[in-house]
Amino acid sequence: MICRPHEGPEEYEFDLFGVTFSDGVERLICKSDIVPRDYIPRVVYKINEMTGLYYEVGSFIKEDGNKYVFVPVD
Repeated sequence: MICRPHEGPEEYEFDLFGVTFSDGVERLICKSDIVPRDYIPRVVYKINEMTGLYYEVGSFIKEDGNKYVFVPVD
């Protein structure tokens, strides 16, 4: 769920969607057809194959229309 404001009363469902970034690696981002675009966090996730859990690895920016650029966590 995405809440707006953070932990607020507005709740929206989203899906994790695989995106191939400009470096050629597929990672997961939040995507939804019902959530307003500015509500969706720009967080990038990977799945841990051992546990099946998702973990945050960075964020993304979108350039030139549909080009996703990965920004790793420092």
